[in-house]
Amino acid sequence: MSAEVNNCITGDYDHVGKAVIYGDTDSVYFSAWPILKDDVESGKLEWTPEKAITLYDQICEQANTTFPKFMADAFHCPKTRSDVPAARWRHLAMRADGEPRAGHRYQPASEPDSRT
Repeated sequence: MSAEVNNCITGDYDHVGKAVIYGDTDSVYFSAWPILKDDVESGKLEWTPEKAITLYDQICEQANTTFPKFMADAFHCPKTRSDVPAARWRHLAMRADGEPRAGHRYQPASEPDSRT
C-alpha cells in the first residue's frame, strides 16, 4: 500500500519513497506537499484544503484498484476476499506553513467512515 501511494504521487513504486512519512502493515501517512511545494509556491498549482482532499481521495481510489492483484500475487488470495478492504484517508492536517498531511489505512468497507 505504501509503495502504491508513493507511486501515485511521485511515479516511483517505493514503500519508503519521498511521499511516505510512515507506513506499517495496514496504514500509511503520506504527504504530496514535498513533491508539489515548488509548483504551489511558483503559482503553477493552486493548493487549498479542498484541492488536497480531492487529490488524496484520488490517491486512495487508485491504490484501491491495485489491491486485489497485489493480494492475489503476494498471498494467492481470491478476489472475494481481497476486495473487502478499502483505502480511505482518515485525517488531513494543514500545518501553519500550508503543508497538508494525510493518513489512510485499509479498512473493511463495513467500518464507519470517520471523515463524516
